[in-house]
Order: sequence, then structure tokens, then C-alpha cells
Amino acid sequence: MAQAKIIARGGIEDAERNLLHKKALIIEDNKDMLSIIGDSFISRGFEILKTPSGKEGIELAKKEIPDVIILDILLDDIDGFEVLTILREDSDTHLIPIVIYTNLQSTTDKMAGIKLGADAYYQKTELSPLNLANQTKELLKLA
Repeated sequence: MAQAKIIARGGIEDAERNLLHKKALIIEDNKDMLSIIGDSFISRGFEILKTPSGKEGIELAKKEIPDVIILDILLDDIDGFEVLTILREDSDTHLIPIVIYTNLQSTTDKMAGIKLGADAYYQKTELSPLNLANQTKELLKLA
């Protein structure tokens, strides 16, 4: 099983303190991208958990109950749509906001993600990891 990493909080301004303890779980199989996304979220004040494994991501979500989950669809061990379905059907995780961040660009894939319960769907080619962190902060302010 892949090793999950728990990373400490990043620094933020006093005006952003309401997000100081927000925890993001990042599920991404590409280790370079996982690191970049993690660094972006830390720079925006999140505490992060990260794993390259969909199965381990499900376990971490149930154990840690993060404030938001960033989910890739193309994972090595289990399809991200299946991860999304499992998390939405679980009584402990069904209310956690889930943001899909993927290379899949078709309207069909986007509609499938939203229909299965994703709160947002972003394509990696259209949104940088830092802007993803910013958009996620905005999503959590509305939640």
C-alpha cells in the first residue's frame, strides 16, 4: 500500500485565519503533480494529507474527515469516479466537498463527475494548482 503523507500547515495572513485549520486530502497518482498540488495548498494555508492511491484515499477520508478532497480521476489502483461514488455513499464522508482535478476534458466526463456528486470539476490544462487552491478556498467559504 502507498504511504500517505501528512504535511504541516503553511503560513497565511491574519485575515485568512478562518481557513487556518482546513484540511485538504489530495488523491493524485502522479507524484510530481501530487507534490505541486500539495505545495500550492500549503502556500494558501491548508493542512494537507496526500496519497497516490485511490483506495488509501478512501481510508484516509474515513479516518481523518478532511474539509475538502481533491481527486484525480485517472488513478493507478481504482478509478476516481469509483472513489467518488464510494465516498458519497458513506455516511461519514458523504458531506465532504470533493473537487475533481483531472486531465479528462470531455463534457461527458465532467457531467459524470458532477452527477456522481463532485462539487467542482477542473481540468489540469485550464487551472494551475495554485489557482485550484484559491478556487477551493472560495468553495469552502461558501460551504
